[in-house]
Amino acid sequence: MGSHFDPLQQRGQGTGLPPSTQSGGGAGFPWGSTALPVYLPASQTLQQLALTEVRARARLCLDLLDAAPTVDQWKMILSPSTSTCVIAGAGSGKSTTLILRLLVLHKLLGIPLNETHVFSFTKASTEDFQDKLASQLASWEERLERRQVTGQRWEELKKATRRVVSTFHSVIARLRPAVIMGDFPGIFDLLGDRPPGEDEVTNFNPFLLAKLSAQQRDTNSQPKNLSQ
Repeated sequence: MGSHFDPLQQRGQGTGLPPSTQSGGGAGFPWGSTALPVYLPASQTLQQLALTEVRARARLCLDLLDAAPTVDQWKMILSPSTSTCVIAGAGSGKSTTLILRLLVLHKLLGIPLNETHVFSFTKASTEDFQDKLASQLASWEERLERRQVTGQRWEELKKATRRVVSTFHSVIARLRPAVIMGDFPGIFDLLGDRPPGEDEVTNFNPFLLAKLSAQQRDTNSQPKNLSQ
């Protein structure tokens, strides 16, 4: 699914992606540190982000998207580690930077979108992230790949981002049937007066329910056998 667009090749400065580097925990970081090394699981795919050619290609591509990350934001975008912790205040650009990292991972390293996942805390933040990610994917296709993003293509991108970005509790709700065996009611069952839609299942938050549906009220009013 990754794009073969190579702006450096178009400008006569390079060819395809270079081969993967050797496996090693956190190797290849461009910034120095006097702390003792922390060995983490390594990914040869991610470690390509430590290569000069890939870093230059990423900077050029994001520049064509009119993105202007700060020095610290670039560290997050191009981190070749499988575990990167970012601590920053509200409104500092964490979500925007994460979107740019997803673009680099997907478009330049060829990681399929369905092999990535972003978790958020609320439905509002999830939907906002989905819209921004879809918009950036569309911009990449239009500006860098010279593809026309039709209405149908936009809907495809929106659907793809809904699979990538979701709330924590919606993931738990989807995983519960595979983890809890047998006929177990569970607290994440969707009970309502009509079948739930796809968006309701994806963004369902049982902790934010203000009202009980008729089916929920009937269920709660039924006597429970505590000996089972």
